[in-house]
Amino acid sequence: MRPARAYTVGHRQFSTVKPDLPAFGEGFADSRGETIYEVLIGNTPSNWYGFLDHRFTIDVAPGDVIELLVRGQRARTDDGDDFRFEWSTDGTTFTPIPMASLPLRWAVGQVSGPLPATLSGPVTIRVVDTVHTPGSDPYDWVWIDWLAVRSTSF
Repeated sequence: MRPARAYTVGHRQFSTVKPDLPAFGEGFADSRGETIYEVLIGNTPSNWYGFLDHRFTIDVAPGDVIELLVRGQRARTDDGDDFRFEWSTDGTTFTPIPMASLPLRWAVGQVSGPLPATLSGPVTIRVVDTVHTPGSDPYDWVWIDWLAVRSTSF
């Protein structure tokens, strides 16, 4: 799990994770992100599939509005695989975050999704792949330049 760094801008507090660096700048996009690949599950091509579950721990500041921000891209896939972000306070039970998909390869973009306003303290954010069908493409990937949880107080 990656450590997070918090900083405040006006009435907003950000908790950020820079995937590829243990120490990092404050939430800037530098295109030096981390590519996270699926691992191959299965013992023959007919039952192979890819599996991805990558986790980040972020110390979320209390706020009236809390949201996850992610800048990155994802692989083009033949099997319709996508990547979903989820949150948990116990690292066991995860809740999907409603948000758009990251853009496909060669396009980098930022997406965001709401988190409950009751969240604060350590929160696990994970990214998972969505297709586990035997025989599907096991080599999909997601690239994350940065992700942050923004807490806004009014």
